[in-house]
Amino acid sequence: MARNKNRNPDLDRRRWPRLNASSVPFLKGVILGQGTEVQPINISRGGMLIETEVRLPPQMKVHLKMVTSDGIVKMDGSVQRSCVASLQGVLKYRSAISFEHPFHMLDDLSPESSTADPDTKPEFAAPEMPKPLQ
Repeated sequence: MARNKNRNPDLDRRRWPRLNASSVPFLKGVILGQGTEVQPINISRGGMLIETEVRLPPQMKVHLKMVTSDGIVKMDGSVQRSCVASLQGVLKYRSAISFEHPFHMLDDLSPESSTADPDTKPEFAAPEMPKPLQ
């Protein structure tokens, strides 16, 4: 998967940093729908990149079960994009899932604690708006 090395990080639309799924200590697995286990590639509070053996068409609604060390967390979302990831052996697809609600279990993890490869390095969008004073 080619990436544009010259792109301007200030134009990145991502709201939250992405972490390698393998560096999230409490994430033990991800199950799609009725029981298909999928391979998480990276994750943020707003979504997840997964690898599957079935194509997930864009705009498809999905139900994910995040298997964590504390139990199962159900997350609903929709497929933003999907492409072929590998043609060797079994055909594999990578799909970007946008969560309907933030995955707050990641709130205490920082992107610096993850060891990301070039395809999953943490990237930031515009700074988050400050919370109103109460």
